[in-house]
Amino acid sequence: MMMMMMMMMMRMMRMMRMMMMIMIMMMSMMMMMMMMMMMMMMMMNDDDDDGDDDDDDDDDDDDDDKDDDNNNDDDEDDDVDDDDEFEKEKRKRLKEYYNINMIRKKKRKYKKEEEEKRRKKIK
Repeated sequence: MMMMMMMMMMRMMRMMRMMMMIMIMMMSMMMMMMMMMMMMMMMMNDDDDDGDDDDDDDDDDDDDDKDDDNNNDDDEDDDVDDDDEFEKEKRKRLKEYYNINMIRKKKRKYKKEEEEKRRKKIK
């Protein structure tokens, strides 16, 4: 009877050890997966469209000495100017694009007219 109990205990211990090993492996796999997901999320996360890096710690130190009210007003004015410049550039590019397309259209029309004139002469 005692022998039987010992055998059962040994089996249970082995099974428990195996279960623990499996659990540890699964946990480590889950941790790895979580880390990979976090890394992917960090890489994919790009809220800044202005092209600046997120590591702007060096610039923040300089702003601490200045008065907050004055600093904020200046920044807002600069942003408006930048937007204005961007809009001007955008309009300029659109105008150029429009002009190029109009020239192409005229060339096509001219070629068609020339082709028709040539055909009429042949007949």
